[in-house]
Amino acid sequence: MKAIFRDGRGGVAIHDVADAPPPGRGEIGVSMRLAPINPADRLLIAGSYSLAVPGDEVVGAEGVGVIDAVGAGVDDLSPGDRVLCLERGNWTQRRTVAAERVIRVPHSLADGTAAVLRINPPTARRLLACTALERGDWIVLNGAGSMVGRLLVFLARAMGVRSLCVVRDVASAKPLLAALGADAVVADGSDLEARAREIIGPCGARLALDCVAGEATGRLAACLGEAGLLVVYGNLSGTPCTIPPALLTGRAGVRVEGFSLRPAEAGAGRAALQPMFDELAEVLGAEPAVIPRHRLFPVSRISEALAHSGPERTMIALGPEAWT
Repeated sequence: MKAIFRDGRGGVAIHDVADAPPPGRGEIGVSMRLAPINPADRLLIAGSYSLAVPGDEVVGAEGVGVIDAVGAGVDDLSPGDRVLCLERGNWTQRRTVAAERVIRVPHSLADGTAAVLRINPPTARRLLACTALERGDWIVLNGAGSMVGRLLVFLARAMGVRSLCVVRDVASAKPLLAALGADAVVADGSDLEARAREIIGPCGARLALDCVAGEATGRLAACLGEAGLLVVYGNLSGTPCTIPPALLTGRAGVRVEGFSLRPAEAGAGRAALQPMFDELAEVLGAEPAVIPRHRLFPVSRISEALAHSGPERTMIALGPEAWT
């Protein structure tokens, strides 16, 4: 069978590998079908991912597949079930994995929706749980047009929490974000704090969520009130976070934390995670607008897929016919 590995030069290569073994006790065999190219995949391939990953590991943070075999002792999964693999290594034809390390996906979700359920939706859910939010509280977030941003707005509105979205292009982003429940959409800039205070009020935001980093971190932090929390969960700018010291020394109780999904899930298996994913699957099924449009490439054109930089989310087909 075939699988995709990093080539060590900022790209990837398709290699022939040994067939996945038949599932043993407590294991299942999964035929992979579809995978999005997550920003984490691009960072990993470029050699700039924040977490250590073995160089000989198959690439692919996300992917949806179909169970084709079930080992002894597995009585709650069956051939034909669609699943997400919790571990990396999804850009391959077939996997043998522990049954506890997959999430069952309802057949009501389209494949393209199921494929993006693994990372962005639980990230948004867990970010909103980083601090105790009450109805009427404000959050402020940048990168709001991303899938995580859209989900944060939609989930926050369901909680009765108000959102101030910071984007690059208000005209293009505002209609969708407003439809999802955003209370305000503004452009980033040096005067962000003043504009945010006009919208939120003098008490400031309870939670700030930063996926851009660089100087944007300091601008978001300035929108917080006392005892507010800033969480950095991305680095789209590629530059170190910058926060004026006066924000940390002069504004009582302001805190700064980092977030990464996999460490946050450490030790949790299907029994613990399935209820959250079931809830999130309902959200994605009920509000398709939280999911960016995607462009599909066969895996045989993986280099072209990685080079694609359009507004759509890039997907790669992993079925048997897509490798040739």
